[in-house]
Amino acid sequence: MENNSVLVDAGRELRGDERAVWLRTFLGREAVQIHPISCWRGKGIVVLTVLVRRGALGEGRPFDWIFHLDDERIERMSIELHQLPELPHPVDTFVRATNSGDLEVLLDTFVDDALVNDQLCDHWGKEAIREWVLRDIVGEQLAIQVVSNVDHYGHCILTAHVQGNFDGRGLPEPLVLVFYFSMHRDKIVQLIILRNLSGT
Repeated sequence: MENNSVLVDAGRELRGDERAVWLRTFLGREAVQIHPISCWRGKGIVVLTVLVRRGALGEGRPFDWIFHLDDERIERMSIELHQLPELPHPVDTFVRATNSGDLEVLLDTFVDDALVNDQLCDHWGKEAIREWVLRDIVGEQLAIQVVSNVDHYGHCILTAHVQGNFDGRGLPEPLVLVFYFSMHRDKIVQLIILRNLSGT
């Protein structure tokens, strides 16, 4: 950053030493993980969406870090809470519980005999889904950044950038997955997760 650059957090402008104090306060004493989720670049501006987690499995919150550039140097940076598109309640809960690594809340979004098919592997019922969540969501600290959602005859088709502590060799960056949710009485009865090859 330039010496005279400005950092704006929650509408408050910080300059000089105030920026260093903000950084120490932001990082705090517990471990902070910052997962980049998506990046958009326009003329003189870069919007980096990140998921910020505190502690080993702390709640994740998505933020937009907005960089205003002058000759490729940061002139001004703003931080805003990223707004998710409006989702059906069980899908919204699924996304938030995934991003916070909350096993019990995540399991509660499903009916007892739900089906999850993740990359062509079936997981039937709560016990199988629990094992899948522990291994592939909580265990890999999965982070979902919703890109779009479509309501299709009462089903929710959600496209998201996905990051986590999984082996990403050979996978595109960003990794884009499509989540096909079927719901009944405010619970998920079926979830199919695929990596579409046609692109988004």
